[in-house]
Amino acid sequence: MLGKGLAILLMLFTFWVVPAAMAQADGNPKVMIVFAGPTNQYNITRNGVLDVLQSYGFVNEKERGMLRESQDVEGERITILVRNIQASAADASALVESALDQGVDAIVAGSSIVTQTAVNITLDMDDPPAVIFTRMTNPYMAGIAQATCVKPGHITGMHTVVPYEEIMPLLLIQKPDLTKIGTIHASSDADGIYGAGRIAEIATAMGLIVESAAIAGLADLRPAVQALVSREVEAVIVPYDTVAGEGIPIIAQAALENDLLFFYSTPGAIYQGATIGGGAMLYYEEGAHAGLLLSAHLNGDIDLATTAIHHASNMFVGLNLDMAELQGMEIDARLLEQAVIVIENGELNLSGAGARQLRIAGRVVPLDERQADDKVLLERLQCTDEMIAEQQAALDAAGE
Repeated sequence: MLGKGLAILLMLFTFWVVPAAMAQADGNPKVMIVFAGPTNQYNITRNGVLDVLQSYGFVNEKERGMLRESQDVEGERITILVRNIQASAADASALVESALDQGVDAIVAGSSIVTQTAVNITLDMDDPPAVIFTRMTNPYMAGIAQATCVKPGHITGMHTVVPYEEIMPLLLIQKPDLTKIGTIHASSDADGIYGAGRIAEIATAMGLIVESAAIAGLADLRPAVQALVSREVEAVIVPYDTVAGEGIPIIAQAALENDLLFFYSTPGAIYQGATIGGGAMLYYEEGAHAGLLLSAHLNGDIDLATTAIHHASNMFVGLNLDMAELQGMEIDARLLEQAVIVIENGELNLSGAGARQLRIAGRVVPLDERQADDKVLLERLQCTDEMIAEQQAALDAAGE
Protein backbone atom coordinates (compact mmCIF):
# COMPACT_ATOMS: atom_id res chain seq x y z
CA MET A 1 0.00 0.00 0.00
CA LEU A 2 1.25 3.50 -0.77
CA GLY A 3 2.42 5.57 2.15
CA LYS A 4 0.42 8.73 2.81
CA GLY A 5 3.34 10.99 1.80
CA LEU A 6 3.89 9.18 -1.48
CA ALA A 7 0.19 9.27 -2.27
CA ILE A 8 0.15 13.04 -1.77
CA LEU A 9 3.20 13.44 -4.01
CA LEU A 10 1.53 11.39 -6.75
CA MET A 11 -1.60 13.48 -6.45
CA LEU A 12 0.41 16.69 -6.80
CA PHE A 13 2.27 15.20 -9.77
CA THR A 14 -1.04 14.40 -11.47
CA PHE A 15 -2.27 17.98 -11.04
CA TRP A 16 1.04 19.25 -12.46
CA VAL A 17 1.03 16.95 -15.54
CA VAL A 18 -2.43 17.91 -16.86
CA PRO A 19 -1.69 21.66 -17.05
CA ALA A 20 1.64 20.81 -18.70
CA ALA A 21 -0.16 18.91 -21.45
CA MET A 22 -2.53 21.81 -21.89
CA ALA A 23 0.39 24.22 -22.04
CA GLN A 24 1.93 22.19 -24.84
CA ALA A 25 -1.23 22.61 -26.89
CA ASP A 26 -1.21 26.37 -26.22
CA GLY A 27 2.49 26.69 -27.06
CA ASN A 28 2.27 25.89 -30.77
CA PRO A 29 3.11 22.17 -30.80
CA LYS A 30 4.96 20.78 -33.81
CA VAL A 31 3.48 17.84 -35.72
CA MET A 32 4.84 15.88 -38.66
CA ILE A 33 2.33 14.09 -40.92
CA VAL A 34 4.16 11.37 -42.85
CA PHE A 35 2.72 9.05 -45.49
CA ALA A 36 4.49 6.41 -47.56
CA GLY A 37 2.95 4.91 -50.66
CA PRO A 38 0.29 5.78 -53.29
CA THR A 39 -0.38 9.51 -53.05
CA ASN A 40 -3.97 9.61 -54.32
CA GLN A 41 -5.38 7.44 -51.53
CA TYR A 42 -3.15 9.04 -48.91
CA ASN A 43 -4.28 12.51 -49.97
CA ILE A 44 -7.82 11.50 -49.01
CA THR A 45 -6.55 10.24 -45.65
CA ARG A 46 -4.53 13.40 -45.07
CA ASN A 47 -7.65 15.45 -45.84
CA GLY A 48 -9.37 13.59 -43.03
CA VAL A 49 -6.60 14.50 -40.58
CA LEU A 50 -6.61 18.17 -41.58
CA ASP A 51 -10.42 18.50 -41.67
CA VAL A 52 -10.66 17.46 -38.04
CA LEU A 53 -7.74 19.67 -37.00
CA GLN A 54 -9.59 22.56 -38.64
CA SER A 55 -12.83 21.64 -36.88
CA TYR A 56 -11.02 21.83 -33.54
CA GLY A 57 -9.48 25.17 -34.39
CA PHE A 58 -5.86 24.08 -34.77
CA VAL A 59 -5.81 25.11 -38.44
CA ASN A 60 -7.47 28.14 -40.01
CA GLU A 61 -8.64 28.47 -43.61
CA LYS A 62 -5.52 30.27 -44.83
CA GLU A 63 -3.24 27.66 -43.25
CA ARG A 64 -5.39 24.89 -44.69
CA GLY A 65 -4.88 26.29 -48.17
CA MET A 66 -1.12 26.05 -47.72
CA LEU A 67 -1.41 22.48 -46.44
CA ARG A 68 -3.43 21.50 -49.52
CA GLU A 69 -0.34 22.43 -51.51
CA SER A 70 1.79 20.22 -49.20
CA GLN A 71 3.49 23.27 -47.73
CA ASP A 72 4.73 23.26 -44.15
CA VAL A 73 2.78 25.64 -41.94
CA GLU A 74 3.91 27.45 -38.82
CA GLY A 75 0.42 28.46 -37.78
CA GLU A 76 -1.19 30.38 -34.98
CA ARG A 77 -1.88 27.25 -32.91
CA ILE A 78 0.18 24.49 -34.48
CA THR A 79 3.19 23.87 -36.71
CA ILE A 80 2.58 21.12 -39.27
CA LEU A 81 5.23 19.49 -41.43
CA VAL A 82 3.81 17.45 -44.32
CA ARG A 83 5.90 14.69 -45.89
CA ASN A 84 5.30 12.00 -48.53
CA ILE A 85 8.04 9.45 -49.05
CA GLN A 86 8.71 6.27 -50.97
CA ALA A 87 7.80 3.09 -49.17
CA SER A 88 11.23 2.13 -47.90
CA ALA A 89 12.52 1.55 -44.40
CA ALA A 90 15.61 3.68 -45.10
CA ASP A 91 13.54 6.69 -46.19
CA ALA A 92 11.19 6.26 -43.23
CA SER A 93 14.11 6.04 -40.79
CA ALA A 94 15.76 9.18 -42.17
CA LEU A 95 12.51 11.11 -41.97
CA VAL A 96 11.65 10.04 -38.42
CA GLU A 97 15.17 10.96 -37.29
CA SER A 98 14.71 14.33 -38.99
CA ALA A 99 11.41 14.81 -37.18
CA LEU A 100 13.06 14.10 -33.83
CA ASP A 101 15.90 16.50 -34.64
CA GLN A 102 13.29 19.18 -35.26
CA GLY A 103 11.68 18.51 -31.90
CA VAL A 104 8.25 17.34 -33.04
CA ASP A 105 5.65 16.73 -30.36
CA ALA A 106 3.68 14.22 -32.44
CA ILE A 107 4.03 12.09 -35.57
CA VAL A 108 1.01 11.04 -37.62
CA ALA A 109 2.36 7.93 -39.33
CA GLY A 110 0.66 6.59 -42.46
CA SER A 111 1.58 2.99 -43.42
CA SER A 112 3.12 0.10 -41.53
CA ILE A 113 6.66 1.00 -42.64
CA VAL A 114 6.51 4.53 -41.23
CA THR A 115 4.73 3.39 -38.07
CA GLN A 116 7.13 0.54 -37.34
CA THR A 117 10.07 2.86 -37.89
CA ALA A 118 8.63 5.58 -35.64
CA VAL A 119 7.86 3.08 -32.89
CA ASN A 120 11.27 1.38 -33.05
CA ILE A 121 13.15 4.69 -32.90
CA THR A 122 11.07 6.27 -30.12
CA LEU A 123 10.45 3.20 -27.96
CA ASP A 124 13.35 3.74 -25.54
CA MET A 125 13.15 7.54 -25.40
CA ASP A 126 12.52 9.11 -22.01
CA ASP A 127 10.13 11.65 -23.48
CA PRO A 128 9.00 10.35 -26.88
CA PRO A 129 6.65 12.24 -29.19
CA ALA A 130 3.16 10.89 -29.63
CA VAL A 131 2.89 8.42 -32.50
CA ILE A 132 -0.60 8.20 -33.99
CA PHE A 133 -0.80 5.66 -36.80
CA THR A 134 -3.16 5.15 -39.70
CA ARG A 135 -3.29 3.32 -43.05
CA MET A 136 -2.15 -0.08 -41.83
CA THR A 137 -3.89 -3.41 -41.34
CA ASN A 138 -2.14 -5.38 -38.58
CA PRO A 139 -0.34 -3.44 -35.84
CA TYR A 140 -0.03 -6.60 -33.74
CA MET A 141 1.88 -8.68 -36.28
CA ALA A 142 3.97 -5.58 -36.97
CA GLY A 143 5.08 -5.55 -33.32
CA ILE A 144 3.62 -2.10 -32.71
CA ALA A 145 1.27 -3.40 -30.04
CA GLN A 146 0.28 -6.67 -28.40
CA ALA A 147 -3.43 -5.92 -28.04
CA THR A 148 -5.78 -2.95 -28.32
CA CYS A 149 -4.86 -1.77 -24.82
CA VAL A 150 -1.47 -3.46 -24.34
CA LYS A 151 0.97 -1.21 -26.16
CA PRO A 152 3.63 1.46 -25.63
CA GLY A 153 2.20 4.44 -23.78
CA HIS A 154 2.89 7.05 -26.47
CA ILE A 155 1.23 5.13 -29.31
CA THR A 156 -2.30 4.61 -30.58
CA GLY A 157 -4.20 4.79 -33.83
CA MET A 158 -6.59 3.02 -36.17
CA HIS A 159 -6.11 0.04 -38.44
CA THR A 160 -8.26 -1.34 -41.22
CA VAL A 161 -9.24 -4.99 -41.22
CA VAL A 162 -8.91 -6.17 -44.83
CA PRO A 163 -11.74 -8.66 -45.53
CA TYR A 164 -9.69 -11.22 -47.46
CA GLU A 165 -12.40 -13.84 -46.93
CA GLU A 166 -14.77 -11.62 -48.95
CA ILE A 167 -12.16 -10.55 -51.50
CA MET A 168 -11.00 -13.98 -52.63
CA PRO A 169 -14.38 -15.24 -53.97
CA LEU A 170 -14.43 -12.27 -56.37
CA LEU A 171 -11.59 -13.91 -58.29
CA LEU A 172 -13.74 -16.92 -59.10
CA ILE A 173 -16.65 -14.70 -60.12
CA GLN A 174 -14.45 -13.15 -62.78
CA LYS A 175 -12.52 -16.31 -63.67
CA PRO A 176 -14.49 -19.44 -62.64
CA ASP A 177 -11.95 -21.83 -64.18
CA LEU A 178 -9.04 -20.33 -62.20
CA THR A 179 -6.63 -22.95 -60.85
CA LYS A 180 -3.39 -21.14 -59.92
CA ILE A 181 -2.79 -17.64 -58.55
CA GLY A 182 0.30 -15.65 -57.62
CA THR A 183 0.86 -13.21 -54.77
CA ILE A 184 3.51 -10.53 -54.29
CA HIS A 185 4.44 -8.87 -51.01
CA ALA A 186 7.34 -6.93 -49.54
CA SER A 187 9.54 -8.94 -47.20
CA SER A 188 9.79 -5.89 -44.89
CA ASP A 189 6.08 -5.00 -44.76
CA ALA A 190 4.11 -6.61 -41.94
CA ASP A 191 0.80 -5.84 -43.62
CA GLY A 192 1.95 -7.54 -46.82
CA ILE A 193 3.31 -10.59 -45.01
CA TYR A 194 0.07 -11.00 -43.09
CA GLY A 195 -2.08 -10.46 -46.18
CA ALA A 196 -0.11 -12.91 -48.33
CA GLY A 197 -0.55 -15.51 -45.61
CA ARG A 198 -4.30 -14.95 -45.44
CA ILE A 199 -4.61 -15.09 -49.24
CA ALA A 200 -2.72 -18.39 -49.34
CA GLU A 201 -4.82 -19.85 -46.53
CA ILE A 202 -8.14 -18.89 -48.12
CA ALA A 203 -7.07 -19.79 -51.65
CA THR A 204 -5.95 -23.25 -50.55
CA ALA A 205 -9.33 -23.82 -48.90
CA MET A 206 -10.93 -22.79 -52.23
CA GLY A 207 -8.91 -25.45 -54.04
CA LEU A 208 -6.50 -23.01 -55.70
CA ILE A 209 -2.74 -23.43 -56.06
CA VAL A 210 -0.79 -20.45 -54.70
CA GLU A 211 2.62 -19.25 -55.84
CA SER A 212 4.23 -16.50 -53.74
CA ALA A 213 6.96 -13.95 -54.46
CA ALA A 214 8.61 -11.71 -51.86
CA ILE A 215 10.33 -8.48 -52.87
CA ALA A 216 12.82 -6.18 -51.17
CA GLY A 217 11.88 -3.04 -53.10
CA LEU A 218 10.26 -1.58 -56.21
CA ALA A 219 13.08 -2.76 -58.46
CA ASP A 220 12.08 -6.35 -57.69
CA LEU A 221 8.48 -6.05 -58.84
CA ARG A 222 8.86 -6.74 -62.55
CA PRO A 223 11.17 -9.76 -61.98
CA ALA A 224 8.66 -11.02 -59.39
CA VAL A 225 5.81 -10.90 -61.91
CA GLN A 226 7.99 -12.66 -64.49
CA ALA A 227 8.84 -15.36 -61.95
CA LEU A 228 5.13 -15.92 -61.30
CA VAL A 229 4.46 -16.07 -65.03
CA SER A 230 7.13 -18.76 -65.37
CA ARG A 231 5.21 -20.73 -62.74
CA GLU A 232 2.11 -20.46 -64.96
CA VAL A 233 -0.13 -18.42 -62.67
CA GLU A 234 -3.36 -17.19 -64.26
CA ALA A 235 -3.93 -14.19 -62.00
CA VAL A 236 -1.97 -12.04 -59.57
CA ILE A 237 -3.61 -10.87 -56.35
CA VAL A 238 -1.59 -8.50 -54.20
CA PRO A 239 -2.35 -8.02 -50.49
CA TYR A 240 -2.51 -4.62 -48.85
CA ASP A 241 1.20 -3.76 -48.86
CA THR A 242 2.89 -0.36 -48.78
CA VAL A 243 5.77 -1.21 -51.11
CA ALA A 244 3.77 -3.25 -53.61
CA GLY A 245 1.01 -0.64 -53.41
CA GLU A 246 3.43 2.04 -54.50
CA GLY A 247 4.47 -0.17 -57.41
CA ILE A 248 0.97 -0.92 -58.71
CA PRO A 249 1.69 0.72 -62.11
CA ILE A 250 4.72 -1.58 -62.55
CA ILE A 251 2.68 -4.68 -61.71
CA ALA A 252 -0.16 -3.48 -63.95
CA GLN A 253 2.14 -3.06 -66.96
CA ALA A 254 3.73 -6.45 -66.41
CA ALA A 255 0.31 -8.06 -65.99
CA LEU A 256 -0.88 -6.43 -69.21
CA GLU A 257 2.15 -7.72 -71.12
CA ASN A 258 1.55 -11.24 -69.82
CA ASP A 259 -2.27 -11.32 -70.05
CA LEU A 260 -2.74 -11.71 -66.29
CA LEU A 261 -5.75 -10.64 -64.28
CA PHE A 262 -4.37 -8.16 -61.74
CA PHE A 263 -6.33 -7.86 -58.50
CA TYR A 264 -5.32 -5.61 -55.61
CA SER A 265 -6.78 -5.66 -52.10
CA THR A 266 -8.20 -2.12 -52.01
CA PRO A 267 -10.74 -0.57 -54.42
CA GLY A 268 -8.62 2.54 -54.99
CA ALA A 269 -5.87 0.48 -56.65
CA ILE A 270 -7.72 0.82 -59.97
CA TYR A 271 -6.41 4.42 -60.08
CA GLN A 272 -2.89 3.01 -60.56
CA GLY A 273 -3.83 0.27 -63.03
CA ALA A 274 -5.20 -2.76 -61.19
CA THR A 275 -7.95 -4.40 -63.24
CA ILE A 276 -10.02 -5.14 -60.15
CA GLY A 277 -9.72 -3.71 -56.65
CA GLY A 278 -11.68 -5.14 -53.77
CA GLY A 279 -11.59 -4.64 -50.03
CA ALA A 280 -11.98 -1.99 -47.38
CA MET A 281 -12.40 1.65 -48.37
CA LEU A 282 -11.92 3.78 -45.27
CA TYR A 283 -9.39 6.26 -46.60
CA TYR A 284 -11.10 9.34 -45.20
CA GLU A 285 -12.29 7.75 -41.95
CA GLU A 286 -8.75 6.60 -41.13
CA GLY A 287 -7.49 10.16 -41.45
CA ALA A 288 -10.39 11.67 -39.52
CA HIS A 289 -9.76 9.26 -36.66
CA ALA A 290 -6.07 10.22 -36.54
CA GLY A 291 -7.09 13.88 -36.59
CA LEU A 292 -9.46 13.34 -33.67
CA LEU A 293 -6.83 11.50 -31.61
CA LEU A 294 -4.28 14.23 -32.32
CA SER A 295 -6.70 17.03 -31.43
CA ALA A 296 -7.76 15.31 -28.21
CA HIS A 297 -4.12 14.63 -27.28
CA LEU A 298 -3.07 18.24 -27.88
CA ASN A 299 -6.05 19.51 -25.90
CA GLY A 300 -5.18 17.19 -22.98
CA ASP A 301 -8.51 15.36 -23.31
CA ILE A 302 -7.02 11.85 -23.60
CA ASP A 303 -4.09 9.89 -22.29
CA LEU A 304 -2.56 8.00 -25.21
CA ALA A 305 -1.39 5.28 -22.83
CA THR A 306 -5.01 4.37 -22.04
CA THR A 307 -6.53 5.09 -25.46
CA ALA A 308 -7.26 1.84 -27.27
CA ILE A 309 -6.28 1.03 -30.83
CA HIS A 310 -9.38 1.28 -32.99
CA HIS A 311 -10.24 -0.92 -35.97
CA ALA A 312 -12.85 -0.89 -38.72
CA SER A 313 -13.69 -2.65 -41.96
CA ASN A 314 -16.02 -2.62 -44.94
CA MET A 315 -16.08 -4.16 -48.40
CA PHE A 316 -16.28 -2.42 -51.78
CA VAL A 317 -15.31 -3.19 -55.38
CA GLY A 318 -13.52 -1.01 -57.92
CA LEU A 319 -13.11 -1.80 -61.63
CA ASN A 320 -10.74 -0.49 -64.28
CA LEU A 321 -12.66 -1.21 -67.48
CA ASP A 322 -9.98 0.45 -69.60
CA MET A 323 -7.39 -2.04 -68.37
CA ALA A 324 -9.83 -4.92 -68.91
CA GLU A 325 -10.42 -3.75 -72.48
CA LEU A 326 -6.70 -3.63 -73.18
CA GLN A 327 -6.50 -7.25 -72.04
CA GLY A 328 -9.53 -8.27 -74.10
CA MET A 329 -11.29 -9.15 -70.85
CA GLU A 330 -15.02 -8.79 -70.24
CA ILE A 331 -15.84 -8.00 -66.63
CA ASP A 332 -18.52 -10.22 -65.13
CA ALA A 333 -21.91 -8.53 -64.74
CA ARG A 334 -22.03 -9.42 -61.05
CA LEU A 335 -18.87 -7.42 -60.40
CA LEU A 336 -20.23 -4.50 -62.43
CA GLU A 337 -23.29 -4.47 -60.18
CA GLN A 338 -21.15 -4.39 -57.04
CA ALA A 339 -18.68 -1.74 -58.17
CA VAL A 340 -18.71 1.67 -56.46
CA ILE A 341 -15.69 3.03 -58.36
CA VAL A 342 -15.30 2.46 -62.10
CA ILE A 343 -12.75 3.83 -64.57
CA GLU A 344 -14.05 3.82 -68.15
CA ASN A 345 -12.78 5.78 -71.16
CA GLY A 346 -10.31 7.53 -68.92
CA GLU A 347 -13.05 8.86 -66.63
CA LEU A 348 -13.77 8.04 -63.02
CA ASN A 349 -17.38 7.09 -62.28
CA LEU A 350 -18.64 6.89 -58.72
CA SER A 351 -21.80 5.48 -57.23
CA GLY A 352 -23.18 5.04 -53.77
CA ALA A 353 -20.46 4.65 -51.16
CA GLY A 354 -17.76 5.55 -53.68
CA ALA A 355 -19.30 8.96 -54.27
CA ARG A 356 -19.86 9.54 -50.56
CA GLN A 357 -16.29 8.52 -49.75
CA LEU A 358 -14.73 11.06 -52.11
CA ARG A 359 -17.25 13.86 -51.61
CA ILE A 360 -16.77 13.93 -47.86
CA ALA A 361 -13.08 14.76 -48.28
CA GLY A 362 -12.55 18.45 -47.63
CA ARG A 363 -15.79 18.99 -45.70
CA VAL A 364 -15.00 20.61 -42.37
CA VAL A 365 -17.76 19.71 -39.91
CA PRO A 366 -18.43 22.54 -37.41
CA LEU A 367 -17.20 21.62 -33.95
CA ASP A 368 -20.64 21.89 -32.34
CA GLU A 369 -21.94 19.29 -34.83
CA ARG A 370 -19.26 16.70 -34.19
CA GLN A 371 -18.08 17.17 -30.62
CA ALA A 372 -20.76 15.06 -28.91
CA ASP A 373 -20.15 12.05 -31.18
CA ASP A 374 -16.39 12.49 -30.86
CA LYS A 375 -16.69 12.43 -27.08
CA VAL A 376 -18.69 9.20 -27.20
CA LEU A 377 -16.06 7.57 -29.44
CA LEU A 378 -13.17 8.66 -27.25
CA GLU A 379 -14.94 7.35 -24.16
CA ARG A 380 -15.48 4.03 -25.94
CA LEU A 381 -11.74 3.84 -26.61
CA GLN A 382 -10.85 4.28 -22.96
CA CYS A 383 -8.78 1.36 -21.65
CA THR A 384 -9.72 0.55 -18.07
CA ASP A 385 -7.40 -1.24 -15.66
CA GLU A 386 -9.66 -4.28 -15.97
CA MET A 387 -9.43 -4.31 -19.77
CA ILE A 388 -5.67 -4.03 -19.70
CA ALA A 389 -5.41 -6.82 -17.13
CA GLU A 390 -7.73 -9.09 -19.12
CA GLN A 391 -5.85 -8.55 -22.36
CA GLN A 392 -2.49 -9.10 -20.69
CA ALA A 393 -3.77 -12.29 -19.06
CA ALA A 394 -4.96 -13.55 -22.45
CA LEU A 395 -1.56 -12.78 -23.96
CA ASP A 396 0.22 -14.53 -21.10
CA ALA A 397 -2.02 -17.60 -21.49
CA ALA A 398 -1.19 -17.70 -25.20
CA GLY A 399 2.51 -17.41 -24.40
CA GLU A 400 2.94 -14.02 -26.11
